Amino acid sequence: MLRKETPENTAVGTEIYIVTATDADEGDNANVTFSIAAKTNDSDYFDIINAGKNEGRVFIARSLDDIEEWRNITVIATDHGTPRRSSNTTLHIVVLDVNLQAPMLGYVPETIKVFECARIGTEIFRINATDKDKTSPNKDVHFNMSIIQPQNNKDIQINKISGQVFVVANLSVANISSYKVQVMAVDQGTPNLTSSLKMLDILVDDVNDQPPSFVKRWFSFSVEEGERNKTIDQVVAFDPDKNSNSCFAIKDLSGYREYFTINKTGYIVVEEPLDRENESQKIITFEVKVYDCTEVVNVSEQCGNSYKLKYNSSDTANVTITVLDIDDNRPEFKEKHLRAGIRTKSEPGKEILELKSPIYVSDKDLPRNGIDKWFFEKVSLTMEPKLAKMLNGQKSGEGCKDTICVTGNGTIVNNMWYTQDMTGFFNLSVRVNDSAGNDTTYILIFLIADSQVLKMTILGSRTAVASIKNEILSECSNKTELSFVYDSIADHITDDGSVESFKTDLFFHIDDPMNNRVLSAEEAKRLLDTNADKLIDVRLNRSIISIESSLKSVLPENESTKTIYVMAAVIALLALVNLIVGYMFFSSTNRYKRKLRAAMPTEKEMNTLKNNVSAAPGCNLFANRENPLLSAGPEPPRYDEIDTKSHNSLDENEVDDTKIETWKHELEEREITLDIYGEEYYSTITTDPLEAALREHDTQMQAAINKQDDANEFVNYDFLHELDLETTEI
Repeated sequence: MLRKETPENTAVGTEIYIVTATDADEGDNANVTFSIAAKTNDSDYFDIINAGKNEGRVFIARSLDDIEEWRNITVIATDHGTPRRSSNTTLHIVVLDVNLQAPMLGYVPETIKVFECARIGTEIFRINATDKDKTSPNKDVHFNMSIIQPQNNKDIQINKISGQVFVVANLSVANISSYKVQVMAVDQGTPNLTSSLKMLDILVDDVNDQPPSFVKRWFSFSVEEGERNKTIDQVVAFDPDKNSNSCFAIKDLSGYREYFTINKTGYIVVEEPLDRENESQKIITFEVKVYDCTEVVNVSEQCGNSYKLKYNSSDTANVTITVLDIDDNRPEFKEKHLRAGIRTKSEPGKEILELKSPIYVSDKDLPRNGIDKWFFEKVSLTMEPKLAKMLNGQKSGEGCKDTICVTGNGTIVNNMWYTQDMTGFFNLSVRVNDSAGNDTTYILIFLIADSQVLKMTILGSRTAVASIKNEILSECSNKTELSFVYDSIADHITDDGSVESFKTDLFFHIDDPMNNRVLSAEEAKRLLDTNADKLIDVRLNRSIISIESSLKSVLPENESTKTIYVMAAVIALLALVNLIVGYMFFSSTNRYKRKLRAAMPTEKEMNTLKNNVSAAPGCNLFANRENPLLSAGPEPPRYDEIDTKSHNSLDENEVDDTKIETWKHELEEREITLDIYGEEYYSTITTDPLEAALREHDTQMQAAINKQDDANEFVNYDFLHELDLETTEI
């Protein structure tokens, strides 16, 4: 047997062995041909060729990668003689393994789960690999694993030879919920060949070892009344176990089982409508519980038989449901028939009654759906026939188109002017509305004179009394069987006009329901005296000090009227004084004008005096009697020793009156008209007229002394040019 070793990676066609043979014959009989006997799939890796007379060469016919470790081939040598003779030999070819094949990993899933309760040493998964190399160490495979996330973690490791992945530390899903690792296989040949990397997620599976619990002890929700099959809200519970399921149930409804249900996710549903106006349904409280309803999982394989899960633990909490109000109740008047009054001295715009109040209207809904939504309107208004005649043509206000107005806010307002002699009543119907419905009341409104109003003085502030005024009057009406009707309210005013804020005056009137008339204050007072014993309890309980006629008192609304009258009288008096002063002023002006006309001569008359006498300004040289301006009153004194050279004197004594006496009685007094604007020779001066007159007078007197011609010239001087005055009095 021949033997030959060759590496498996030897190239095809490579000669690996030479076979030789000998033949004792001579000639052609000695020539030998070589061949391989009976080629099969196992032997066709090799072939042989004749290389010479007695030589055959064996070569590789195909790749040896997938061949076994060795092959035996039979080589036959045949001569060329006749008959042909042959012999054979066996060639044992050993194929040497070369590390040509890299290992290949087997199936590796993307994710693998491990329970957090897994014991240390628990196998999670086993990795396998193959290597097509035929011999060790080329075919020997080891495994490597590294944890990528979290980094530097060693909770899980791998057996390098067996590929077993196992737990080496206690796991906790609360701390680390998953591990991301990469694995590969490495052969032991030279050089080492490795497989491709594969990623693997190892998920830590939570085990149901913690019971659920509510996030708080008390839940508060709300739902509108009247709702049906409506989800209200959710109660929330927490379970530290990640893969557990919590279920909910109502533990105790205390009579409300048909109204509420709760589903598995904790949502509470109202099944039947609730009524908030029902006291027992305004706020509803019940208890709910949460429990673990997770499917049971067998963890004994990883965690051991001693590990027990907690499936039956539960927790409880309280739930409060507040039923919210909606507008589902109509407003209703407490009294279908009301009585009120209008003072005859009331002006348009005066409030008669304020209906938007719980005193007059009730509504079971809360204010936002009740009183805040009320809307009032007038249905009808009629009046007593005799009153209608009295009001025919009477002036009305601008509040509305009718005698009495009703605002949307429920205020009944007067819209007419009345006189004190008017009597009668109105029939007014008013409707109150909201989205839930409406109701109507009928109001009898009387015209009230001052003589019909009573005053009830009560110990208490105005605010306090205002809040109970209707109750007080109602109690009085019930006790006496009379109808006490509210008019107004004010702080108490004493006889000296001071205000006592700790007392309140409640003004009202009493009407006769049988005859539809209002009693006078005196008549009502007599009835009250008759029923005084019936009112004792009311007076004591309500701190009523007195009940009397209101004629002594002035209601606050009349204070402004009184002030207006007083102011009007003062204004009228001032106007009269102004008229008198104006009249006296114009009368004095006219009187001065007449005096001026009487005192001033004309130019023609002045010329007749030339060469005769001297004259003083302002005197009438032609009067046949003394000048009234100069001679009025006692006889003027004489001034004989006055310095005629003074510039500050205009006295008659400075004129030589002896010369005047010779001619002043020769002429009669005559009236002239002073036209200071019409003559061409008139001029206007800007100096002070009195100063100018005095200066001119001194000049003329000096000239008269020195020279007679100067005196005549002085007479001719028209000093009126200098005195641009309407009236001159000296």
